[in-house]
Amino acid sequence: MNATISRENLLASLFTLSRSNQKWIADHLYENIAVGGNPSPTMSKEEVLTDLSTAFQELKAVQEGKLKPITMEELFNEL
Repeated sequence: MNATISRENLLASLFTLSRSNQKWIADHLYENIAVGGNPSPTMSKEEVLTDLSTAFQELKAVQEGKLKPITMEELFNEL
């Protein structure tokens, strides 16, 4: 079964996890990147953790009204 979740809901869900659970997810995401056929991963575990931390901070700022959420189009343009 495939399920979809919005980026905001995903980040909100991740934000509620304990630090150890966030680290577990980051470790496994890093492991999947490393195993995914790319002999030299493009992101280190520290980079993944930093990016998750930044995402959590941005989500909190959006929830507090300090930051304007971006649209999917704006997100794709950033990529």
